[in-house]
Amino acid sequence: MSEIKPDEEFKFDFNIITLPKTTEGVYKAFLSINYVNYVGEEREDNYSVGIVVKSIPKIFAQIEKADIYQGKRNGDITLLFTNNDLANIKFLTSELQNSEDYEIISNNKKYIGDLDSGDFQSTVFTINVKDNMDEIRIPVKITYKDSLNKDYTENLEIPFKIRSAKELGIKDNSYYWIIFVLLVVVIAIIYIYRKNIFKSRYEE
Repeated sequence: MSEIKPDEEFKFDFNIITLPKTTEGVYKAFLSINYVNYVGEEREDNYSVGIVVKSIPKIFAQIEKADIYQGKRNGDITLLFTNNDLANIKFLTSELQNSEDYEIISNNKKYIGDLDSGDFQSTVFTINVKDNMDEIRIPVKITYKDSLNKDYTENLEIPFKIRSAKELGIKDNSYYWIIFVLLVVVIAIIYIYRKNIFKSRYEE
């Protein structure tokens, strides 16, 4: 375009790329415009503009560990939140939602704090899972801000399979109780048998 008439607009596009070490934020840039006015004078106008560098935060959530299994439905479940993107996160809060699959025993809302790119944090909730459930989904609502203080809210569902003690490598205490009871019975039988032998010999 060689001429811009009064009340006309013209759009300029610039392709720019940030340096690898650039963090999120607003950066000051300078724009210089050279042109010839309507009387033939060469002019140059200089402006300062703000360039916003940001990306959309992404949080990955999973179950880090749990001491809940078949036969022990009441316990702690640890949720791990990972910031697996370039955007930094501030004021992260997790809120465990109610479900028909379990009862929440602990406080259902936990404050985590800031989560920079590549960082991770965990939080613990205590629940009581219903006896007839072998697999449930853990609904969690998270709220946070990005580096430019924009608010975000996400509703996540984390799958959780309730495994047996054997699958988790946990020894069943009932096995030891059976051995203990058997030992007591054997000792009692030996005691009674020997007592009867001594009694019969004494009577002779």
